[in-house]
Amino acid sequence: MYRYILVIVVVLLTLTGFSQQITIKGKVSAKGGTEALKGVKIHDSKALTIHYTNGDGQFKIDHNLNDTLIFSAPGYSDLKWFGVISPQDTLKIELQELHHQIDEVVVSTGYYNIPKERSTGSFSHIGNKLLQREPSINILDRLEGVANGINFIRGTANKEGSKQASLRVRGLATIQSNSNPLIIVDEFPFDGDISSINPNDVEDITILKDAAAASIWGARAGNGVIVIRTKRGKADKKLSINALGSVLGTVRPDLFYNPDFLNAESTLEVEKFRFDKKMMVENNWTLLSPGVELLIQHRDGKLSSEDLQQKLDILQKQDIRKEALDNLYQLGLNRQMQVNISGGSTGHTYYFSSGYDDNRSHIRANGYSRLTLSLNDTYQPSKWLELHASVNYTKDGTSSNGLGISDIVPMESYSSQFPYPYLRLKDENGTALAVPRKYRSAYIESAPELGLLDWSFRPLDEIGINDISGGSNTIRIHTGANLKILQGLRLGFKYQYQTSVSERENYYSPDSYFVRDLVNTFTQNDMSRIIPLGGIREGSVGSSHWHQGRIQADYNREWGNHTLNGIAGAEIRQVNQQSTPGYRVYGYDKYTITGTTLFDYSKLYPARPRNSQRVPQAGSNFSDVTDRFLSYYSNVSYSYTQKYTLSASTRWDGSNLFGVKANQRGVPLWSLGSAWLVSEEEFFNAKWMDRLRFRLSYGYNGNVNQRESVYPIVSYMVDTYTQQHSGKLQNIGNPLLRWEKVSNLNAAVDFSIFRGRVSGSVEWYRKIASDLIGNNIVAGSTGIYKNGVVYNMTNRLNYASINTRGVDLDLKTINTQGKVGWQTDWIFNYTKNKVTDYMLESKPIITNFLGVNTNAVVGESLDQLYALPWQGLSSDDGSPLVVGKDGVLNKDYTGYLNSLTPDDLIRVGVSVAPYSGSMRNTLTYKAFQLSFNILMSAGHVFKKSSLNYQDLLNNAKGHQEFQERWQQAGDEMKTSVPSLPSSIIANRDLIYQSSQIHYQSASHIRLHDINIGYRLRDTKFNQRLGMESLSVMLNARDLGILWKKANINVDPSYAYSLYPPQRTYSFTLQLTF
Repeated sequence: MYRYILVIVVVLLTLTGFSQQITIKGKVSAKGGTEALKGVKIHDSKALTIHYTNGDGQFKIDHNLNDTLIFSAPGYSDLKWFGVISPQDTLKIELQELHHQIDEVVVSTGYYNIPKERSTGSFSHIGNKLLQREPSINILDRLEGVANGINFIRGTANKEGSKQASLRVRGLATIQSNSNPLIIVDEFPFDGDISSINPNDVEDITILKDAAAASIWGARAGNGVIVIRTKRGKADKKLSINALGSVLGTVRPDLFYNPDFLNAESTLEVEKFRFDKKMMVENNWTLLSPGVELLIQHRDGKLSSEDLQQKLDILQKQDIRKEALDNLYQLGLNRQMQVNISGGSTGHTYYFSSGYDDNRSHIRANGYSRLTLSLNDTYQPSKWLELHASVNYTKDGTSSNGLGISDIVPMESYSSQFPYPYLRLKDENGTALAVPRKYRSAYIESAPELGLLDWSFRPLDEIGINDISGGSNTIRIHTGANLKILQGLRLGFKYQYQTSVSERENYYSPDSYFVRDLVNTFTQNDMSRIIPLGGIREGSVGSSHWHQGRIQADYNREWGNHTLNGIAGAEIRQVNQQSTPGYRVYGYDKYTITGTTLFDYSKLYPARPRNSQRVPQAGSNFSDVTDRFLSYYSNVSYSYTQKYTLSASTRWDGSNLFGVKANQRGVPLWSLGSAWLVSEEEFFNAKWMDRLRFRLSYGYNGNVNQRESVYPIVSYMVDTYTQQHSGKLQNIGNPLLRWEKVSNLNAAVDFSIFRGRVSGSVEWYRKIASDLIGNNIVAGSTGIYKNGVVYNMTNRLNYASINTRGVDLDLKTINTQGKVGWQTDWIFNYTKNKVTDYMLESKPIITNFLGVNTNAVVGESLDQLYALPWQGLSSDDGSPLVVGKDGVLNKDYTGYLNSLTPDDLIRVGVSVAPYSGSMRNTLTYKAFQLSFNILMSAGHVFKKSSLNYQDLLNNAKGHQEFQERWQQAGDEMKTSVPSLPSSIIANRDLIYQSSQIHYQSASHIRLHDINIGYRLRDTKFNQRLGMESLSVMLNARDLGILWKKANINVDPSYAYSLYPPQRTYSFTLQLTF
């Protein structure tokens, strides 16, 4: 009996042994498609052995046929397989895609591509679908609210509300150098105008944030790197034609936003005060306001008291903003059109696109246009050779023939952004009216009687009369070849040439105020004209040329459970920028194309109304700057069973920007990174957690300050009077000039729980920037002395340092599934910086710390704002009070300021939000999609604008606070606005404007955009029209603030703008054939 049992056991063990030796080969692909799936995890039910598919989705394993195989991959449902198959057959496995999970993301560093799941570095990836969510014409604008780790700073703006933002990737890593990130387009640095990139040609964007991700870019990666990849054709894909058209409307601006506008009633009150105090210059020509002119007429007996009051009553009821809004502004309209053709075969891919943007500005007669052409072609004549070529061309143009409200202000002794509030632009019959510009109305009106040209400035007649235009032509040519030398080893050659020529050409009509003013100014007493009648034409040209070349070896090999990827290469880069003086032609006839430049520009001519002037001429400055860079680099990454990954990179940079010693040593920038996929360990049994991965990296990036020089910089010029050459030393030079260095430590956790319902990452980072450019404080005996508050020449060294710490959180939650899907994407960022080394003078000028841009102070944030303590107003005259040395309140403002040190100032907060984030909700139902994005900023402050009496009385710059000023005893209990002084008192305004009461919290939440989309795909309607898909999208952007902590009617992000960002609404139609 025992013998039979023993025989059975032996037979079973033998069969089992045979089954374990059976080899199974197969291929894994996505269900319903032919796409092979790389890196699919294959294991038995006990997870005793783990294997992965190769780059072609294939696998070959030894397997016990009595056990179950489990196939799993991110973004796909697990598949269990049990069965019998012959070793000669191929097992075909198809995995079902999980629609609520993200497909494998491949990120690009500009040198190599790597699946994000296998990287050790910190990347933010924005795919094409997210980029196409809104139709902004600037590609970087599409990153706001969707890219983790980027802060858009829009605190400054020009007079007409320009909202060009400065970008910070993970805070600051420099003090005086450029803090904007390096931009890479198709594998090479891009220093041109980013608006030349058509967003519809962009495939995806990757942001490199830590050393492991960005150090491969070496001395230019200290501020982070933004990598832009443009679209290419795909192999084995039939011809595809994609047509896109969109219309974007921008509403007229809110001219009633800015508090610097003082209404007509209060303005007339100020003018009466100035008139009574004789605080203006009264002669035949000096400009006086219309209100003051009425008071003078009344004083001189030319206007009765009743008539004066009647006219003043009329002026008090008028508001220039209403007429300006109706006559100077319009609905902005941007139209985008693009067609692209793409496709490919096994050995050839192609992509061609043509796009055109026509932008009608919200300012009448202003506009912008852009034409883009792109060709991208890859050809593989054999298995060992691949050739690539691409050409991108952009032609853009601007026209600035309109006038905004800030363009019609007086030109003399006037600093307000607004004209006199009671002016009118046209009368009841629609006839254009003149407004004050340079001289008194009586002087202007007498000009025709003297034989001069009409000297009146009528804004409505100026719109469109000139041709003020500019534009550029940019071409970028990229060629490359990849040579497969051995299995896994490839050698690549790349070269890119880019050139951009920018032109400015202005034509001023003979009827324009610009021409009439110049002609009259230079009309002599005998009525001869130095400036001839006719138009004026001027222009200038600038050009930039980039040459970039690279040779690189790539090695990629997989064997067993091992994966090895590496690159090594060298590159050279030259940038040349040139500008020429330009030209100016007088008496120009645009029909005969004739004019004159024959003037004695050194001669002083008698000018009207007084003094003498030289005939204005084109500039005489030439500029020719060439920068050269040479770099060597390498990067290697090793993975074992895809659970353990190590990476390392090195780079050496040399440049003609730096000193000989610095180039001889070089700056070897490097990084180390590691990753551990804990969820694949045998001991990990948290079934609710799908994925848990730790990452850690450390290394060095760099930064370049191109404004500094190794050599002394001398500015040469020709003296106008003597015609002799002269020079001025502007920079003493720094022979030890070198790179700024940034050490970067990053620790991160990637996770996914509840079958992908919640996923994301948490990252902590610390950046220590050293060898930063900073001011060198030296004794006056060196000749580097102060001229007032600034040095007479530049003297900076590499010594300063700043530390930055922060946290990035990226979270995605799948709230509902099924017919109605609801997904939320959360972004949260925290960043804080502190200056750790910077020179300050022993007795610094205290006013340098008061304002929006302040000095660097050791131990403080570079964004720190300072203010004076507020002691309230005097009860006797409403003047600000300060504390004297004896502790008693007084009004000795100058003595008080001279006694202060930086330690006496109040730290009111930082100007840039340390906390920021977004919440983007996406709801789907069948072919419909609705999404909206909410942005948050917190933890910072802004300085609200305030009343300055010196500006008000001398330069007519008002403020709404004038209506809240102290006027009588007791008002100090209900207002902080000082009284109207009878004369200008030194530093009185500075004490008030720099006080702590003007700083308020900038924390706020805003509705960034709403997007509604509908897509038809694979329907009978599509098939009848021969379309693959049809998409319609509606988008609304800049919809306003939902909540803010400040209690004033100002947008904290646009506190100094003439008006806040206007709402935009767009409609987009996209067809794919």
